[in-house]
Amino acid sequence: MGGWIDRLRFQPARRATVSGLDGATATLWTATIPPYTAGDEAVEGAAAGSGQR
Repeated sequence: MGGWIDRLRFQPARRATVSGLDGATATLWTATIPPYTAGDEAVEGAAAGSGQR
């Protein structure tokens, strides 16, 4: 395993301010990803489905 999955798993919570076409702004917070219990088959299936190999 590794690569993009680990980058997602271990990123800290972050804040972003975004604006829409109408100029309204909103603040978004990312959530940390909790430990998962997927087996190797499920992880490989997700990687294959995402085109990341």
